[in-house]
Amino acid sequence: MLRFQKRLVSSVLHCGKTNAGWTPIRPQVLKLIKDGLIIWEPVTVHFWAWCQKSALTHQKAGIWALVTWMKRMRILHQLLIRYQESKKIDCHGNIFKNKQILMEHIHILKVDKASQAKKEEIIKILSKEEEAKKHNSLSFVYT
Repeated sequence: MLRFQKRLVSSVLHCGKTNAGWTPIRPQVLKLIKDGLIIWEPVTVHFWAWCQKSALTHQKAGIWALVTWMKRMRILHQLLIRYQESKKIDCHGNIFKNKQILMEHIHILKVDKASQAKKEEIIKILSKEEEAKKHNSLSFVYT
């Protein structure tokens, strides 16, 4: 049914079936054309320059994303080298994806180092106290 209507509209308008825009209302086709329910759609224009311009903008967007990623990776690489030279971190593989993860790792290492230093201090103090107690207890025994 719809194929028939589309063919009828295209024959009345003297255009192809693809150019006949219509609404599926059946009564009188000429009245529908007058009312504007059936229209003749113009041919879409295809400019080569427009296509080229849009393709260039898409290319540039992709290139800029690549360039920013490369800059970010270079900065991260330089930062890794600097930290390895200053002995803040030892040589690692490809585990630091960005600067934030690297800084978190460094802070964790600092906290671990500080906690180890505190533990060592506490152990030294406790060992000194134990030695003092032993010395005091031995001095009481011999006197």
